[in-house]
Amino acid sequence: MKFIRTLVYSFLTLGALASQCDDAKKYGKSLDTGSISFKCDSNGKVTEFKLTHVIINKDDAKVISKFTQAQKIELDGCEYVDVLDSSYFKDFSKLTYLSVRSELPAFKYAKNLKTLEIIGNTSVDKEDIKIISKFTELEKLKIDVREVSTKDLSYLKNLKHLKEFKLVDDRSEDNLCNYVPKEIKSIISLKQNGVDALATLTGLETIEFVDCDYYSPDLKASSLKNLKNLRKLIANSRHDIILFKNNDSLKSLTVYGNTSLNKDDIKIIARFTKLEKLEIDVNRII
Repeated sequence: MKFIRTLVYSFLTLGALASQCDDAKKYGKSLDTGSISFKCDSNGKVTEFKLTHVIINKDDAKVISKFTQAQKIELDGCEYVDVLDSSYFKDFSKLTYLSVRSELPAFKYAKNLKTLEIIGNTSVDKEDIKIISKFTELEKLKIDVREVSTKDLSYLKNLKHLKEFKLVDDRSEDNLCNYVPKEIKSIISLKQNGVDALATLTGLETIEFVDCDYYSPDLKASSLKNLKNLRKLIANSRHDIILFKNNDSLKSLTVYGNTSLNKDDIKIIARFTKLEKLEIDVNRII
């Protein structure tokens, strides 16, 4: 069967008259396990593809490396006979959306990424963080993995266009704020340098606090009014609201969790005059 598949791949590579769309269809039919789904443009170029539970070897990599016009790639639960080398994906200059499990190093040349998701039973280490930090056009970053083996995420300060950031570490028994760099959002014990760093990320549109421990009166938060693009705040305590009391761009505010609000907090919320959505789900309002 392996020999037959190799013949099929050779045909796809040499078939200059065949469209990429036809190549993708033939490749899908040749798979022993898993599947490929894809979209094509009017010229027969593959613009999106998703591989699900495919066992990938060098021949597979050669096939998908031809789809250089792809803007979106998803690799879901794939296994690898051979290491997926980055040389196969050097020419994917139009790639803006990437969803992977352990394949991140193969796409280290994808400099125009806007959205990156790393999901599944895998780990993210310091080298992965360094790779991510070079995707300087990133607007959305989601890391939802078994383990983040490094707490040094300082390299992510290069992501000046980041608007959404989610980090989930299944093995962590600590508060997730432990893993989030002050350049992206608050750390578990928020200090003044963390606030100052947060204020420099002027492209942020969404900020979410998850049980972050700090006392807002100890912090000078006036610089946070510079976050003119901030549209959505998800707060887990009254201190999160106080921290952003000078912001006038919020359109969505959610306050939830084991916390309470008082009259002064309500007055702060009332000053968010551009609010279009307000959700309050707390223990009590006093």
